Amino acid sequence: MDLFFKDAIKQTQNIERKVEQVGNLNISVVGVGGCGNNIINWISKQKVQGAKIFALNTDQQHLNRVEADEKLLIGKTVTRGLGCGGNPLKGEEAARESSLEIKEMVNKRDIVFVITGNGGGTGSGAAPVVAELARKSGSLVFGVATMPFNMERLRVEKAEVALLKLKDNCDCLIVIDNNKLTEIAGSMPLGQAFNVANNLISTMVKGLIETITVPSLINLDYADLKAIATNSGIASIGVGSSNTKNRVVEAVNQAINNPLLEVDYDGATGALINIQGGPEMTLEEVNNAIKMITQKMDKDANVIFGAKIDEKFKGQFVVMSIITGLKSTWDIKKEQKNDSFFHSLDIDTLKKEKFEELSKQVEIRVDNKPKIKEERKVFTSVDYESLDLSDDDDDLMDESLEIQILN
Repeated sequence: MDLFFKDAIKQTQNIERKVEQVGNLNISVVGVGGCGNNIINWISKQKVQGAKIFALNTDQQHLNRVEADEKLLIGKTVTRGLGCGGNPLKGEEAARESSLEIKEMVNKRDIVFVITGNGGGTGSGAAPVVAELARKSGSLVFGVATMPFNMERLRVEKAEVALLKLKDNCDCLIVIDNNKLTEIAGSMPLGQAFNVANNLISTMVKGLIETITVPSLINLDYADLKAIATNSGIASIGVGSSNTKNRVVEAVNQAINNPLLEVDYDGATGALINIQGGPEMTLEEVNNAIKMITQKMDKDANVIFGAKIDEKFKGQFVVMSIITGLKSTWDIKKEQKNDSFFHSLDIDTLKKEKFEELSKQVEIRVDNKPKIKEERKVFTSVDYESLDLSDDDDDLMDESLEIQILN
């Protein structure tokens, strides 16, 4: 038996040299809008292995300050490079105008990360379009969205609508709550406080990408990630490390208690866990870490783990986890939303588009006067021809037209 152990130890020293990378993943990380571009700057500085970095915006001045592999000014006709003025409809229209260029960024990509800040115009309007185009091309799509501070009022309303649209077009969505930033970095100078959030998000994205692109002793690959992330809804990504005597507990707690996320791990349906350490890392430590991470998950959850031994991690214990199928306060908010749901649309857009919503009733108002009210059992389709509009209505300002969906 002693001979068996000695031979195993000897073989371990050379095992990673025998690992060969058979294929290369195509990964795009796309930052949309001002907040998304700020995060892209941080990701670019971290030199993520195995991904191409893109920045999309309607604001040319802000785009000029971004560091990325490729940059794209979207909606040149719609916004002329001057931004959306906080109007998500303009953001969406800008993305539709530039859809061919966006498709080139996401086409034939194995994984696409769509990173944005909800509540403004470009991110709220364009990010769901980017995710939609990526998903239609066959990519596994991860959305990462920040939500505004409660004090921003109207932006919160716009952000919640945008979040639902983004979630519908992503396999997996990570939601970052800016209100949490006040709790962990409220006393910091403003610039440093936002940098804390940018750094945490970029570390999450970098950790996930390198987990499946850098070979390990127990390897994790794209198929593993796809198995736990496809159509999985709200997710959490966390990274933790420690070099103390209590390193396993500390590293796990850091990974699963991301201070900017508000999620519930009870009943989670999937987990991809990657553990790294030096030559002294034991099987018992790895086993204990996985038990701690998965203890609240569903009994039938799909749990996949990998492990890497590296001399540079000597004395350290590093955990990266992505947990999917989570309950989130953002899902709860969706269920508890008021029965009335408003979309502001301009007349020209309504002429071109047909809108369908799962609902029982739809009411359209122009200048706060009802123009049509229909009832259906399953859903209601509304188009321009069905409206009872006068010539005077057609000349009204954009802000005067609202569609109200009544559930």
